[in-house]
Amino acid sequence: MIKRLLWTFSLFFIILLFYACSNNNSLKTGNYISHDGLSYLTIYEDNEYIITDIDSNYIVTSGDYYIKNNNLVLKGNNNEEQIYFEIKDDKLICLDDKGNYIKEGEVFELSEKENFDAEYVFTKVPGKRKDEIQQLFDISEDGLIYRQKVKNSLDLDIPFKLDRIGICFKETKFYPKLEIEDFNFYNIKLLEYVFLAPKDINNEKFKQMAVIYLNEHGEEKVLEALEELNKLDFILFASPIFIYEIIRF
Repeated sequence: MIKRLLWTFSLFFIILLFYACSNNNSLKTGNYISHDGLSYLTIYEDNEYIITDIDSNYIVTSGDYYIKNNNLVLKGNNNEEQIYFEIKDDKLICLDDKGNYIKEGEVFELSEKENFDAEYVFTKVPGKRKDEIQQLFDISEDGLIYRQKVKNSLDLDIPFKLDRIGICFKETKFYPKLEIEDFNFYNIKLLEYVFLAPKDINNEKFKQMAVIYLNEHGEEKVLEALEELNKLDFILFASPIFIYEIIRF
């Protein structure tokens, strides 16, 4: 009788172990990149996401997510479910997008290596850092078309986060990691790079992108930050972090 119980328990434990090992489809946080390299989906631990679409002039949208039946569900404005992904190992496979933003079947793969091992090292000469930053970016690059797109989005009253903004840097071959002090703006709490350097150095469309979290929140504070940061020579454009909408323009 005891042997039978031990055997039953052992068999039950083996089945549980097999199930646990085979069910390796839990969502991992980090940056997921589409196979064409033109769309990025960043998954955060606090149930937030950001989508960056290079093909649509680096438009940035965001929202909340949750997991349902091994699927990732991205929510947008008014807490509506917008995009559905199947979670499969380190990949996210689009099942449906109500806004036709992402094609059905499109695969996003978790990027194991987001940045180069080597990071640009600034010189330590006092008072020279600002001049050095100017030399690291193509400051002649014109961001007017991108800033106009942001303005069009604001004119459509698309909602956005009130505690942060997104910034896109001008073209660089050095991929420096800047500090809060380099922006010379009072209302910055945290600077978080979404993309510091390309996984593929030959990706000509790659841009450095970051999220700036504000000390003081609100619509006026976001608009003030956009106005001030767009004046910086190394910024291609600054944008609100729009909440995902089905609107297309």
